[in-house]
Amino acid sequence: NFMNIRLGFDTLIPFSKPDSETLKPLWNINNKTQFPYLSFSSQSGLGRIIANTASINRITHNINVAFVADLAATLLAMVRSGDGVAWIPQSLARQDIEAKTIVTAAEKESNLWVPIEIRLYRPAKRMPPDAEELWEIFVEEQI
Repeated sequence: NFMNIRLGFDTLIPFSKPDSETLKPLWNINNKTQFPYLSFSSQSGLGRIIANTASINRITHNINVAFVADLAATLLAMVRSGDGVAWIPQSLARQDIEAKTIVTAAEKESNLWVPIEIRLYRPAKRMPPDAEELWEIFVEEQI
């Protein structure tokens, strides 16, 4: 038995490096051509979310896994370098989006943008006092 609270929201968005002349993505995953996929590992939470998203599973025949990592920051650096497409949390990519060092590799309407909730889980049974105190701080922030 577990309890949880929602801490926030984010969106996993497929990003690519832009073409230096057109500023369009080097790989547009809507056009049904193969693209190098920079993947989260299957052990990572974000990797499991992406692997279980039906709209992404529809395009797996276009995916050529080029690299696997546990960390979004690693994949973001590789997208910046032009190594492929990765689904990155929008909050992490914000500065790169504004600087135009990365662009979306699919339109929002394509259903390839994945909304996610950020949640904190804890056992329903009592925890040590410090853990209970921390939990209460998060609960109070929700009210």
